[in-house]
Amino acid sequence: MFLVVPGLLELCCKCFCSVHNPITNQSTFNMAYWTSKLGNKYLKATIDEDEGASKARLDQMRRMPTNRRCADCGLEPTVWASVNLGVFLCLRCGSLHRGIGTHISIPKGCTGT
Repeated sequence: MFLVVPGLLELCCKCFCSVHNPITNQSTFNMAYWTSKLGNKYLKATIDEDEGASKARLDQMRRMPTNRRCADCGLEPTVWASVNLGVFLCLRCGSLHRGIGTHISIPKGCTGT
């Protein structure tokens, strides 16, 4: 937790240019970052923003008549997607795709975490 001191942020940005973020024109002192497994750092706010847009687009694709039914068995609803095959799957078939190996199918959940 950070203690906010009035005027400290302005002082920080004026005196220590190395902590100033020129892209967003904000201080990186109080910004939250997420670090990937490869060690790359990403702004948490950007990830949250992108996640919402991606989830909305995925839900829009799942609501299309051709994507409402499982590509394997034809049941509704679809809660999995095989990203390398480009199909939506029901819960049962998604579980089967998880078991056959990622060299054949790469299933990912569509309903969020």
